[in-house]
Amino acid sequence: MYRSLGGDLKMPKLSKRAAVHLLGGVAGAAMLLSGGIARAEDAPAEAAATDQNGGLQEIIVTARKVSEKLQDVPVAVTAFSGAELASQNAVKVSEIAAFTPGFTTIEAPSNPTALQLSIRGQVQNDALATLEPSVGTYLDGVYIARTYGLNGDLLDISSVQVLKGPQGTLFGRNTSAGAVLLETNKPKLDAVSGSIVATYGRFNEIDGTVILNLPVIKDKFALRGAVKYRNRDGYTTDTVTGAKYDNVDNLTGRISAFWQATDTISLTASGEWYTYKSDGPARQVRRVAGTALTYQQLASTQFGFVAGIAPANTAAALNQATQPPASQIGLVNSDPRTVSLNDKPFTDTKTRNYNLTAQFDLGKSTLKLIGGYRKITSASNIDLDGTPYLLLQTTGYQDLHQWSGEVQLTGKIMDDKLDYAAGVTYFTEGGFDRSTSNNAVGFVPFLAFVGALAPAGIPAGTFVPNTTGLYRGDINNKSFGIYGQASYHITDKLTFTGGLRWSSDKKSLLTRNGNALFNTTVYISCNIPSITTVANDNCAAGRSDTFKRLSYTAGLDYKVTPDVLIYAKAGRGYRSGGQNLRANGDPATFTPFKPEMNDEQEIGIKSEFLDHKVRLNVAAYHNQISDAQRSLLLNVPGSTNLLTVLYNAEKQETYGVEADLAAAVTPYLTLSASGSITDPKYKRYTQPIAFGSSTFVDHSGDAFVAVPKSSFTVAADFHQRVGPGKLTARVDFSWVDKYYGAPDLFTYAGTTITPNSQAAIDSFTTPATGILGGNIGYESDSGISVTVWGKNLTDNRAFTQNLYIGSLGITSSKRRDPLTYGVTLGFHF
Repeated sequence: MYRSLGGDLKMPKLSKRAAVHLLGGVAGAAMLLSGGIARAEDAPAEAAATDQNGGLQEIIVTARKVSEKLQDVPVAVTAFSGAELASQNAVKVSEIAAFTPGFTTIEAPSNPTALQLSIRGQVQNDALATLEPSVGTYLDGVYIARTYGLNGDLLDISSVQVLKGPQGTLFGRNTSAGAVLLETNKPKLDAVSGSIVATYGRFNEIDGTVILNLPVIKDKFALRGAVKYRNRDGYTTDTVTGAKYDNVDNLTGRISAFWQATDTISLTASGEWYTYKSDGPARQVRRVAGTALTYQQLASTQFGFVAGIAPANTAAALNQATQPPASQIGLVNSDPRTVSLNDKPFTDTKTRNYNLTAQFDLGKSTLKLIGGYRKITSASNIDLDGTPYLLLQTTGYQDLHQWSGEVQLTGKIMDDKLDYAAGVTYFTEGGFDRSTSNNAVGFVPFLAFVGALAPAGIPAGTFVPNTTGLYRGDINNKSFGIYGQASYHITDKLTFTGGLRWSSDKKSLLTRNGNALFNTTVYISCNIPSITTVANDNCAAGRSDTFKRLSYTAGLDYKVTPDVLIYAKAGRGYRSGGQNLRANGDPATFTPFKPEMNDEQEIGIKSEFLDHKVRLNVAAYHNQISDAQRSLLLNVPGSTNLLTVLYNAEKQETYGVEADLAAAVTPYLTLSASGSITDPKYKRYTQPIAFGSSTFVDHSGDAFVAVPKSSFTVAADFHQRVGPGKLTARVDFSWVDKYYGAPDLFTYAGTTITPNSQAAIDSFTTPATGILGGNIGYESDSGISVTVWGKNLTDNRAFTQNLYIGSLGITSSKRRDPLTYGVTLGFHF
């Protein structure tokens, strides 16, 4: 049942994943159904929901750097094949989370191609280049450092694996919460194969994918190419201009080559190119509750202040009685199909990935050399306040690149009693991450220049209405790691696993942060007080810091029966420290934030019974996180400016449970379920009451951003031969508890802290929501297929991304994508 994923498989027989996380901890909780069973690697050409005996098909994962059966691995893993992602109507990376309870993805407010990833109470709630993820992402074994461009279209995917909990030994730094492993289909040496798939859907969606696998030299050399184009009209109308927003215009291409140089040596090389363009995201005003804006400030956004030069009728403009009351600057828009913006939003992101892997078969060991290069360029413009006035507008510009290399050795020794994995990694990264913020409540609002105080080119007496904040950061990072992990089989049933990893990160940042004349790059002042020279290139402040930490894992697993595994393990994950790219106002905030350390304990069971017709996997965990990295939105003393900075929460503790359940009810019907409960709390969390303040307050009662406390999924998959082909059908439902989308639950003003009203809290809360989807399709034995599909069938347009702007009294939000449906035609050979 292909949409735009998958490879040269014939129309997949809907191999289904072993479903997933049980809603534990709730009295009488039922085993909730979702997802299906699927091989995560080397899926058979005729993948089926059940094996020849009517049992569930096994899942192969690489959670320990080698291919193993999921049921034999003492790690909490959710795995999908490319065929199953297609059956779930998953088109982009963020949609993987819909059927992975305990895993949340949210598009970043400033760039929809960047993702905020959350697992087990840990989250990266900003996408800046100086902030590291707690969930590491790997593409064909190569680490992806920045989430800009990560939310790309899925193309020719072999498998996706979501590893839960610290992966600090084998996968290294910045995996303190988990890791996501994306694997693409490799060239095959045996035969010419491929597919042509085309989709037409609501909002004139056109989606076309072509895949070709071509053996060039029999059993020696093969090429594989894949290209995908996706275009869709916008579904949001601007009532001010009539423009359409939230369209999509994407192009993804990949070419890979495989060379079996000898019986024991092989090389795989690939290049991938991705382009994303959209007039969006479009944000709505969700709540207005008073504002700090004056008539004068509001007027300044409408009467043409250009480069700080006031128009001739300044006095009249500032006193016009026709100006709307400040409390009405943004009216709540209840129609999910419309917005009213003062500026056109857009996002234009490009990524390039080049990977090379050399593999040497050394008998009972395998040596891999893995190298990768990734390039990101992105530009965006977002009307953050969602009103028809220029109150808070941001632009972003990123140009980043990374090089990485890994030497990896895996194998068995001591008559196969000891399995091991060891390696060395090196990573380097450079480039810039820059943004501007046009703020109607700027750092120096309505400043009148007099005499020598006027910047060059600006006449004395000029009235400057607002300011533009400039945040310009150049990064230069280097990382080195060495790791080793081994599993010793004490008996045929009992195994001990232990491992260590040492990581060293050197991170350097050069900033040129300052305040400019409104909507220009003409500096008025620098943001670091010790810098007194004000010029475009002289607001520079830089520093370099090194972070070194040791991660570990230790555990026991026991085979109660051949089909039942129990395990207990403990581990430590490490998330690198760094610097605040938006350092502003106080030199103290230019000091680095600390690394985040996660010490976690986990127990679990993996089981199959009734002749492999039922599979149940359950994991329960407890973690204690030291110096959790959290972004805060603070006031700058002496102004109404807002500033996002990262601080460390001293102690965080989380309890949780996850479960997977799948049942082959008949050879033709698979039911599956998943659920999770996450209960995080701050044990100690103190932060300054305002930016640079020496007065600290207790934040231990703060809610967690992007961390729903519970989630579950249910699904049913059907397949049956009908005539000269196969009929397939799927229906699924995913539910996620409410979660918060603001940096914190408090408003900072001067030296006081005031909890928000319940109405304010509700305004930046994404409500508990269930999403229904499904499809039905038919594939003939000749490889021709047709599928009718639908997503968000109940047209749930709830707010999913919320930004609370305390000084404006505004919450702006983005809504969930509307109901979409379409038909997909394919030919697979």
